[in-house]
Amino acid sequence: ASMANMSQPKLRISSQPLDLSSGASEQEIDVVSLKKEEEPLDQWNCYQVRDFIEKIDNCEEYADIFFNEKIDGATLDVLSVRHLTTFLGVKMGHALDIVRRREERRR
Repeated sequence: ASMANMSQPKLRISSQPLDLSSGASEQEIDVVSLKKEEEPLDQWNCYQVRDFIEKIDNCEEYADIFFNEKIDGATLDVLSVRHLTTFLGVKMGHALDIVRRREERRR
């Protein structure tokens, strides 16, 4: 028997729609914030600010505080170290980290 006679397995194409409902959770793939990362800081929503704070080393604990206080990008844009420490209870060193990261993000 020659190799030409051996047929490749047939590719099955389903007529059913692809079910994506049991796939990745919101936390695994957040397409919205991936796209919105391009947006200017002052246009961010509260979710984007929370994600931004969460990614700063040692500041994860503050992410929910920012979210619960409804701090969006426009608000984050004008917060001072004093605002962060006095009103949000952020430790001084962490407040400086947040402000530094915000400044880097603006560039």
